[in-house]
Amino acid sequence: MGINGLFKFINKYIPDATLHTDISKLKGKTLIIDGTQAIYEQLALFKSKNIEKFNDSGENLSHIYGLISLLRHYFNNDIFPIFVFDSAVPKIKLEAVKERRRIRQNNLKKLQKLEESKNILLKLKESDKTKNKFSVLIDEDEELEEIEKEVDNQIKNEVLIHKIEQMDIIEDDLEEEEIEIEVDIDDNIDLHLELDINNKLEKQIDNIEKKCKKIEKHTITFKKQYKLDWIMVFNYIGLPFYIAEEEADPVCTYLLRNCPKELYGVVSNDSDMLPFGAPYLIKKSLGGDVVRITKLDGLIYKIKIFIEKMFDKIVYFEYTNFVEFCLLLGTDYKTFTLKDNLKEPIDILKKYVDDDLKVKNIIDPKDKDEFKKIKKYYMEFDPKYIYTHHVKPHPFWRKPDFHEFKIKLLELGFNSFYIDKNCSYFNELYKKFQKNINKDKDNDTNSNTKTNTKNNSVDIYKKKNLKHKI
Repeated sequence: MGINGLFKFINKYIPDATLHTDISKLKGKTLIIDGTQAIYEQLALFKSKNIEKFNDSGENLSHIYGLISLLRHYFNNDIFPIFVFDSAVPKIKLEAVKERRRIRQNNLKKLQKLEESKNILLKLKESDKTKNKFSVLIDEDEELEEIEKEVDNQIKNEVLIHKIEQMDIIEDDLEEEEIEIEVDIDDNIDLHLELDINNKLEKQIDNIEKKCKKIEKHTITFKKQYKLDWIMVFNYIGLPFYIAEEEADPVCTYLLRNCPKELYGVVSNDSDMLPFGAPYLIKKSLGGDVVRITKLDGLIYKIKIFIEKMFDKIVYFEYTNFVEFCLLLGTDYKTFTLKDNLKEPIDILKKYVDDDLKVKNIIDPKDKDEFKKIKKYYMEFDPKYIYTHHVKPHPFWRKPDFHEFKIKLLELGFNSFYIDKNCSYFNELYKKFQKNINKDKDNDTNSNTKTNTKNNSVDIYKKKNLKHKI
């Protein structure tokens, strides 16, 4: 998800526009969390490490274990998280969602074919009739197409297929990039593999297993129940959260823009947050403590300086221009076909600058209205029924109900010791939080009292001085 090639452009041309730092640097901050994406992250993390948790009925509980672990991770670093969840898919995004589902089905088919190939190789390995060398011809309809898809909602894995007749069939190009970017290529490659049994068969099986794991990560099934379970946890613990009427991205940035003193930034791997107006975008490494922080104002300024140096031209590159540049790169809502077959971010930027930061000579005239529509969606989105009282003047933490929480988790199949340990942890946090809130209220009261006393003294002095003059 996100802006096609934006972080690829940043990494190559203006890497100093982002800051890599430890999550502890965010101590004391309140962060907005992309909730739906966080669920995917936890499912992917548990699956990739082969530590998925199931109850006796076979239900996957990994997402709940993952949430509790994630909450502890934030609170241990003195960060207060507020999650925002998606609901319905907006009409503007329906086509993109359909395309993702199509590619997901294709990946499931590829996974099945890889498993079949692996079984054939295993049989060959165990066969007494195996010769020193053998050939496997893969038909055109069994080719692996290029996949640029979500990996742990953090890293884009590009699996490039090359016309090679030996073992190095697949080259993994791991590059930090947007998530959920799916690209198909033509399946017109004729692969002919010659494998040496003694030296190469084991390696080929291992390669197939690695490819299977990557595709499995791309095909995680998201169930509505996962979101309901997370909301259940928040309700019992008493933590605030938001449910967007449609997608979470614009609601996240709306809260940030309207609560600049209370909220710092949004944790997400979706670069769409930047054109939506998020002041800080925080990309978190999966299961790690390193975060990548991008400040919107700083990024826009860096692009402006880059343009002036690169193209030797003074420009007024502002937020509006940044949104237009993102739209030209391609978004979740639409990837426009650009004139002159422009595709690379640097070429698109050059054309945009050469045309005095105007898009009319870059996009097709028939796309003009849709371009304006998406631009307006980014810049003027105003969600209904989203209030900030859960945030101002501080996050609102309701009194938890740990008794009912324990009953619910026991019904789901959680271990009693695990439940008691975490209930005790969050209970201590809640007490500490309320103590700090009451302390702040007392300080505010004392501060107001002092101010009023000072004002009264000044008024008395003025009255005496005035009486003396009269």
